[in-house]
Amino acid sequence: MPLPEKIRPPTGLSRPINQLSGKRPTTLGLGDGPNDAPLLEVMDYAVIVKGLNREGVHLHDEDPTRVWRTQREGPEGWREGLDHFFSAR
Repeated sequence: MPLPEKIRPPTGLSRPINQLSGKRPTTLGLGDGPNDAPLLEVMDYAVIVKGLNREGVHLHDEDPTRVWRTQREGPEGWREGLDHFFSAR
């Protein structure tokens, strides 16, 4: 299912990095609420931090090699997500 037109990958830093290195950088996004879903959808890897929001975060592609859902909330959850991806690489 294609993403809506208004959702585009962030280019603020990726464009200059691409121009300097000739490669597209790998992106990792973290979020804990439904408002973060559009950002997480366009990232190469996504961390969904457990939160208090009842709606939760739902993505079109929740492939476990790409998306990690934390068991911890708040700062501990953010660290858990970063550790998951950076220690696995």
